[in-house]
Amino acid sequence: MPKTEHEKQLSGDLYNAFDKEITNLQATSRVFLNKFNAEIDKTKRYDIMKKWFKNIGDGSYIEPNFFCDFGCHLVVGNNVYMNTNCTILDSAMVTIGDYTLIGSGVQFCTPMHPIDPISRRSGVEYANPITIGKDCWIGSGAIILHGVTIGDGTTIGAGSIVTKDIPANSIAVGNPCKVIKTLN
Repeated sequence: MPKTEHEKQLSGDLYNAFDKEITNLQATSRVFLNKFNAEIDKTKRYDIMKKWFKNIGDGSYIEPNFFCDFGCHLVVGNNVYMNTNCTILDSAMVTIGDYTLIGSGVQFCTPMHPIDPISRRSGVEYANPITIGKDCWIGSGAIILHGVTIGDGTTIGAGSIVTKDIPANSIAVGNPCKVIKTLN
């Protein structure tokens, strides 16, 4: 049986971003998004995330304003803190490990569009997952691109653009982001 567009999306294949199942998932996410960003009570915001995300760990907290495309493709570990104005374009899975701290204005970008302009007109795109290990610190304004894995215990400097995997226990900065120091 052929894959649905959503199955293609999650497997890294080209998919139609305007497919009804995909746009319905985004519409559902927008409802949760509006409730989350309007809610003042932290406990109620956590309850919204429990219904919205694939997983939200104990003790995790996201400051409003926050944006994500789907939510159902987002796995957040325990005791994660995400500061204001973060954006997660979770067309593919985004996994954030326990005890990770994320500065304000960080962007996680899983989708990509074809380089060929004619192909882009048709509304096809593809997406690759992003994985952030445990005990990481992602500095304010960093941009994490599709397909990237950041290892446990790593610090990404503010404003960095992460285009490739960063190993565990590293300090990495810049555009493109590069390891400048390895810890122990």
